[in-house]
Amino acid sequence: MYRFSILCFVALWACISTAQSKKNPVFTSFDYPGAVNTEATAITPSGQILGRYVTFDGTTYHGHGFLLINGQFQSIDFPGSLWTDATYISPRGEIVGWYDSANGTEHGYVLKNGKFTSIDYPGALGTDGFGIDPNGVVVGTWWDQTGNHGYLLDKQGKFTPFDVPGFQTLATQITSGRIIGDYSNDFNTESHGFVFKDGEFQTIDFPEACQTTYLSGLNPEGDIVGGCIRGFLDESGWLIKNGEYIQINYPKSLSTYANGINPQGQIVGRYTTNDGQFNHGFLLTWRP
Repeated sequence: MYRFSILCFVALWACISTAQSKKNPVFTSFDYPGAVNTEATAITPSGQILGRYVTFDGTTYHGHGFLLINGQFQSIDFPGSLWTDATYISPRGEIVGWYDSANGTEHGYVLKNGKFTSIDYPGALGTDGFGIDPNGVVVGTWWDQTGNHGYLLDKQGKFTPFDVPGFQTLATQITSGRIIGDYSNDFNTESHGFVFKDGEFQTIDFPEACQTTYLSGLNPEGDIVGGCIRGFLDESGWLIKNGEYIQINYPKSLSTYANGINPQGQIVGRYTTNDGQFNHGFLLTWRP
């Protein structure tokens, strides 16, 4: 049986980790060529960056995934899909995400060695894939008339439901015996993050009066990244390291969100300015 406990962090900016704050953040911005929106979602130990981008043909927006390797972009599109999203890449190069089929239904997928495999939770109205661990176990969300639910999918194709007891749930990442995600009574109004380890849920709420906390990235060391969304163009990224908080804001941006972190502590995400584009991708590294 799962145990559930509340661990609500109320750290202030003055309480930010002194070890990390002694390092200087170095941001690198990038955009998929020709895109009106670019966002990085994950980064591997070797520095490969996964993400999503959006194009506009004058009439319709089109969503795609991308993989950025040594400065070269590769587009990711599920065959025949209306929209493709890429959410995470494992150290072994397995990619998970979701796509819209021709009838508008969302399906999860795994991309391995150039081959796509769809993910559909039995009886669901839709399914998304969010994370995959080095052993090939996938986590994500599915939904029905009652709302969102989490799931685990093993390599043998067996689904295991996974919910914070009594709440709608998104399971976003899994690694090193931990699962992170978000839960809520109504994701349209508020949400809380959670860490699941050793059979116990712990709640995480970002500080600064954050009503909507989302956890998106997790590395094997247990560092977590995500964001606080307070309203339209009112977002801030956060890193949780050793139980302490570091706020992440791209310089001179309107909003910032942190999506992924690798074992070296490199962080990727999105930021917004008033330049007319929706989002830009960023890579954050730390230097002494």
